[in-house]
Amino acid sequence: MAFLRERKKSPYWYACFNVHEPSGRWKQVSKCTKIRKEPIAGLSEREEGRLLAAGMEEEKIKELREVGMSAAEARKLAQKVADAWESAMKKCWTVTHIRRVMSDLTFDVAGDDLVVPSVRGWFEEYISGLSRRGKAMATVRNYRNARERFFAFLGERADWPMDRITPKMMNDFMMDLAGMYAVRTVKKEFQIVCGIFNAAVRLGLLDRCPGQGVELPRDKKTDSGRIARRGFTLEELRRVLERCDEEWRSMVLCSLYLGGQRLGDVAMLRWDAVDWEKGVVKLVTQKTGREMVVPMVPALAGVLRERQTVCGEDAVFVHPSRAGMYERSGSGRLSAEFSGMLFDAGLIDRDPRLAGKRYRKLTPARDGKRRVKNELSFHSLRYTVATMLHDAGVVPAMVQEIVGHSSAAVHAGYIKFGAEATEKALEKLPEL
Repeated sequence: MAFLRERKKSPYWYACFNVHEPSGRWKQVSKCTKIRKEPIAGLSEREEGRLLAAGMEEEKIKELREVGMSAAEARKLAQKVADAWESAMKKCWTVTHIRRVMSDLTFDVAGDDLVVPSVRGWFEEYISGLSRRGKAMATVRNYRNARERFFAFLGERADWPMDRITPKMMNDFMMDLAGMYAVRTVKKEFQIVCGIFNAAVRLGLLDRCPGQGVELPRDKKTDSGRIARRGFTLEELRRVLERCDEEWRSMVLCSLYLGGQRLGDVAMLRWDAVDWEKGVVKLVTQKTGREMVVPMVPALAGVLRERQTVCGEDAVFVHPSRAGMYERSGSGRLSAEFSGMLFDAGLIDRDPRLAGKRYRKLTPARDGKRRVKNELSFHSLRYTVATMLHDAGVVPAMVQEIVGHSSAAVHAGYIKFGAEATEKALEKLPEL
């Protein structure tokens, strides 16, 4: 049974108890309770604040302020702490379990409130502060999507304290994701959830992230069934533009003449980014945060002039309809809408506007529930610009700067030289 002892030159009670080691021997453990043998009469302002934060009524605090704690009450409380510690050690509980047992004694033992928040409460609080930390809108949306998938997996367990989420649960969550999404998506979603747990670890709310040690799936780089992305030919671009409404046509052309900018950046392009006087368009890419100043070539200026006539002087966005759609639901709906036009043009064989069984009939070889990518999409405009500029003889470093790729290795994956350019290159070889 646990007992208390005193130490010279220390004002606190020490809890002592025996624990059984794996070797078979017994070991005596001594821990300071931080409870004074002779409590100081009254309460300090700091102690009163801690008691209020812990939920104690003001009348009780007033009594303690006047009377304080007696030596007998302090010894009784110290014995309670010692018994709790001994029970936890004998049951081989983790630090998290001990933290839960000691939650009623937090003020007396540690002076802080160590109550662990619920999963739902902590995730909501953390994500609500992302925008104040300067995170981009797209990043906040990714965190929200990961949260919703995690909550859907947990069900009622989302209201449990965070320290009740086990590594086994996290592994099951990862396997659940792996059955529905590609490897890259599984890694992104799982790492976002782990990142929110790690934030709680850094603040001392948890002793470790429950996702630590979970093995993530590996991407099969040699997958022969993987569809390679490519750029549009001029004829394909004309077929797409024929099926675009006025706003989509402007978005496609703006993407091309701005150097192959991504769907979200084109959809959210603002009129205040267009500098008519200097003849440039200034934008910050959402994915990389890269600041770009793109010269306004005559073709781009003509497209923007037409849009200005349609939008009017009070418009904020160059493409207001699609900007609103992007703000509400991200790039998913916009991408599906554009891919639907590609399907109507006969450029892809899967219509993303179909859902459920109708979509599965088009893809009999699908791997489980995972979404199959088409070889053409709005992102293919980046491949198109990179390839056309290289075919035109533009210096590779300049092409990389125009498209906005962070490295030559990334840029190399976007280059698909045409047959004519390849033939001209081969003609430069000497005859032997």
